[in-house]
Amino acid sequence: MSQFEYKTVLLPYKPSQFQDDATEVAVALNKESAEGWRLAQLVMPSPVWGRSNGMIAILERPRT
Repeated sequence: MSQFEYKTVLLPYKPSQFQDDATEVAVALNKESAEGWRLAQLVMPSPVWGRSNGMIAILERPRT
């Protein structure tokens, strides 16, 4: 059975980000990918919890 390690990264978030340009997000994810991490899940801000200027990327990679 494979084992994984996980890490979280705070990414910038703007409400219209995915309708326009998400270059900052791509740059951050590509940087992590170069170190063997892959995106497992993206947690978006919730209006229920108040305003946020960040979203959380949950990254995983096989444990060595």
